[in-house]
Amino acid sequence: MSAAKSNRALLAKIPLLKAALAKHFAGKPLLLNNVELTVDQINAQLDAYAASIVANGTARAAWERRVQLTRALAPSGNKLVAAIEDLARVSFGNASDALADFGLRPLPPRTRTVAVKAEAIERSAATRVARFTLGPKQKAKIHGSPTPNGGDKPKSG
Repeated sequence: MSAAKSNRALLAKIPLLKAALAKHFAGKPLLLNNVELTVDQINAQLDAYAASIVANGTARAAWERRVQLTRALAPSGNKLVAAIEDLARVSFGNASDALADFGLRPLPPRTRTVAVKAEAIERSAATRVARFTLGPKQKAKIHGSPTPNGGDKPKSG
């Protein structure tokens, strides 16, 4: 049973309990949980409990509305904060005093492992091969020469 259902059930039950106590135990002290209470004292405690349940329901609804509003504003707010942080980093670099004013720390220098560097070199070489990219020295070594029978035109494909 959810808390909302149990609270509604309690709120519905409290008036019945108060009426039954007044009908059957009026003017008699009752021993409940090792405490002697009159019907009026019990009714006062039940009223306070019911008021607390109602107040909690109202507070929860207000809290849920605030949470929904915060969630609706979060994407644009997060983008704005990130843009301001980027602006500060671009404007001030790693000047720690200026970044500290924005609540930021200078970025630590990136350290790449030998394995990461080797992989980058392999990928770069593979990209150059795949794209037939030549450096200036490699291009200088290429010289065209006429073919004996006028040459075949390269096929475009």
